[in-house]
Amino acid sequence: MILLTIASINLTGCKETDSALNMANNERMKDSVFRAMPSIRYIEIKIQESSDVTVICGSKELYSADDSKRQEIAAELGQITYHFHNEHNYLSKGTVKFVAVEDRIPTDSDPSKESNMHLEDIVKAHEK
Repeated sequence: MILLTIASINLTGCKETDSALNMANNERMKDSVFRAMPSIRYIEIKIQESSDVTVICGSKELYSADDSKRQEIAAELGQITYHFHNEHNYLSKGTVKFVAVEDRIPTDSDPSKESNMHLEDIVKAHEK
């Protein structure tokens, strides 16, 4: 009986991670970002190991903006990421890569500027 109780406690504390759910939530998140941030012309969302999120944003305007503007956008994207992906992931690290490429899929050779989403802080704030 004790073993069963421990097993049920462990099960209730686990999240059901699922790449298919992440893909569906990525599409909903993209739609939300495009509506909320019209300067973003391209977006790609990558979730690795159910915890490490990278959002690639194609926007000449944001790529050219000052660092404080990119940090502001990264913070907003962190909140949006939490909203769409926290339920089925163990979010801990989040990075936004800003690229000036808007008309094609960016490559690793395209210059980028990175900003931290501070997902770990967002998760902690919601746990209170």
